[in-house]
Amino acid sequence: MPIQRVTIHTDGACSKNPGPGGWAAMLAFGDHRRAIQGSAAHTTSNRMELVAALEGLRSLSRRCAVDLYTDSLYLRNGMTRWLPRWKANGFKTRAHEPVKNEDLWRGLDEQSDRHNITWHWVRGHTGNRDNELCDSLAKEALEGRSRAPYSATRLPGESPVAPARLEKRHLTLPDGSSREVEVKVYDAAWAVGASRQVHGRKGNKLRP
Repeated sequence: MPIQRVTIHTDGACSKNPGPGGWAAMLAFGDHRRAIQGSAAHTTSNRMELVAALEGLRSLSRRCAVDLYTDSLYLRNGMTRWLPRWKANGFKTRAHEPVKNEDLWRGLDEQSDRHNITWHWVRGHTGNRDNELCDSLAKEALEGRSRAPYSATRLPGESPVAPARLEKRHLTLPDGSSREVEVKVYDAAWAVGASRQVHGRKGNKLRP
């Protein structure tokens, strides 16, 4: 079977950073498009950027050639420049401190073994249609979480939870245009992971 080529756009959002967060990924393959999104009660902006990419890749059912677009230099540089050194050093920085968000970096490293991924950086809020769409979905997930937290939680390494719901939505983009997308809404919280490390300061822990 020939390898499928997939394009994924991702984005994350966080209120107060740390605080409630949301993430979204838009997948496109051939004529098919699908968006997924989720939220976390307590998290950081960087974690939501990483979760968006991780969940987008995890949603692929078989090995793919992936062009993944993100507006996060933290994510792109981490996967293309920093990860090999972190792995060689046991996920310690040059200062021998634990790498922030190690659980998510390890998950993304596993997905890199599973897929052929090319990482692209795009500047946010500059009219890239799918980036703007992911931004809207991530903020929507964040706001939904703030209004009505889901009852379930999701821990790193657990099998994916079932979608909370499947919806078709008409989203208006900043340029005034709109697009209908099918959205799977998950509670991919990773909140416990966020409580382990906030900006690398021990003792400044968030409660899941």
